[in-house]
Amino acid sequence: MSGQWEGRASGRNSAAWKRLRRFILDRDSHRCTWPTDHGPCGAPADQVDHIDRHGGDDPNNLRALCRPHHAIKTSAEGNAERWRHRERRPTRPHPGFLDQQGVGGAPHPATPP
Repeated sequence: MSGQWEGRASGRNSAAWKRLRRFILDRDSHRCTWPTDHGPCGAPADQVDHIDRHGGDDPNNLRALCRPHHAIKTSAEGNAERWRHRERRPTRPHPGFLDQQGVGGAPHPATPP
């Protein structure tokens, strides 16, 4: 993997990304901006997160997060993507539940002649 993402201006190890990351952390006072019932989390932040993963590197789409909240968000995105792909899989009957004709009307291999 090259570190370059679609819709993103630079790879995460580039000088441009490092400057942007530093800008976002400074803008957010190195504090986690994860929303809670009582306002932002406020824990020390060392991660920069894309709010909308397709929104690019615009500073309005970036926020500072602490490691635990960044892990929660990343895990939720990964799980949502896995379920999205799982829902598209065609369903097939379990071999143990096939009738004696098998699939498509062809004789089941275990059916005696």
